[in-house]
Amino acid sequence: MLVRVEIVPRPDTFDARGHEVVAQAPALGVEGLTSVAVHDLFFLEGAHLTDAQVQRIVDRILLDPVVASARIETVSGEPGADTVEGATIVEVAPLAGTTDSEAETLLASSRDLLGIAELSGCATGTRYLLSGAVADKAVERLARGLLANEVVEDYAIDRRLPAHIVHDAPEDKTVERVAVRGLDDEALMAVSKARRLSLDLHEMRQLKAIFEREGREPTDAELEMFAQTWSEHCVHKTFKARIELTEDGEASVVDSMFKTYIAGATEAVRTPWLESVFVDDAGIVGFEDGWSVAFKVETHNHPSALEPFGGANTGV
Repeated sequence: MLVRVEIVPRPDTFDARGHEVVAQAPALGVEGLTSVAVHDLFFLEGAHLTDAQVQRIVDRILLDPVVASARIETVSGEPGADTVEGATIVEVAPLAGTTDSEAETLLASSRDLLGIAELSGCATGTRYLLSGAVADKAVERLARGLLANEVVEDYAIDRRLPAHIVHDAPEDKTVERVAVRGLDDEALMAVSKARRLSLDLHEMRQLKAIFEREGREPTDAELEMFAQTWSEHCVHKTFKARIELTEDGEASVVDSMFKTYIAGATEAVRTPWLESVFVDDAGIVGFEDGWSVAFKVETHNHPSALEPFGGANTGV
């Protein structure tokens, strides 16, 4: 059974998300938009899921009855055209294969909080009802420019989107031992590739040596620990590397791009108002008498939602 749940704001409540869409529409050249209603969509799947269990999930997890109501319907067949009198519909949902964190949380909370193991899959989406005299091309522009992010989301105008169900993964508490001792270079790299450790041959050799000294094989958790600790994200291997550079026929060595160019440039222009740099996780500069400002910048400062699957930005 597949059930579609639509969470609808009550008419007497302020729809802040819809109000924000109306406010931002003119920046995209969209005129004539008078109001927007934003509904949350949830899809619940389970071969043995009962109507009573669906209602319990809605009442206990999805719905705040003070500000919203719920519409529940069973889905049969492929999604098709959809219309609402006086409005244009835009539905937005995660692309197939992308991370749907809200669906994953719904699965876990239904199982852990409510004890409903019959819920085997979920999906989420958002439904926008646009009111006003808005041209078709303007609706398309609004959908692509504001309502949906086409890198990770799909959208449909006046039709329903299919639900890309996220299925529950059975919990596995087994501790796995992974053989690395005695492996040759080719086999070590096969382990790194198969387990997506992203460790190079030198690192895999070090890993092998560590556990040969320990006299045992590593667990799967220990392998993951080394992989994340030695990752580009955590240790900045490229920034710290010793690089042999040939440019215009001239050979040179850069001993750490970080020390040479980033820290080096800062040291070259050091002034009294640079109060603390490269000491802790944020730099401190003097602002005016009695005031200093701390700056913290992340090394991959871009939207983490833009990823084909969870964690993909680590190492980019």
